[in-house]
Amino acid sequence: MAIGQDMMAELLGELGCFLVEARELAREVSPYLTTDAAAYEAACSQAAIDALRHSLRLRDREAARTPLQEAAMRLGVVLNEDDEDWPCLAYRALRVMLDAAAENMRRDTGVYSAPSPYFHSARSPAAIQSVIPPDVKGMRK
Repeated sequence: MAIGQDMMAELLGELGCFLVEARELAREVSPYLTTDAAAYEAACSQAAIDALRHSLRLRDREAARTPLQEAAMRLGVVLNEDDEDWPCLAYRALRVMLDAAAENMRRDTGVYSAPSPYFHSARSPAAIQSVIPPDVKGMRK
């Protein structure tokens, strides 16, 4: 199958979402970490970021091959690495992988780009009204 721009966008979006969502799920279910274990995890994350930057610098697309094939499989697509767009897709995938690794590293330290979806929904007008006692609701004007 040819790798058109639409397919590229879909594959890269799937790849990025999967890398971040899978790591988020792992954080949610993983046990307590000691300070040393957390520092080791941070060092591993930094090493992965450094390796991706090195791949980008050398334009070595090999690190993107397996993640792209897995993303394609999840989407039910067969990638043809002989397609003329493969180098572009693989290079862009390296950038997506770098972005995901950096996002995961931030999240590992508790830095999120937006409030929790649960916090956001808890701040909705309907949710706020549901927790205000009836005697206070009458005082609002």
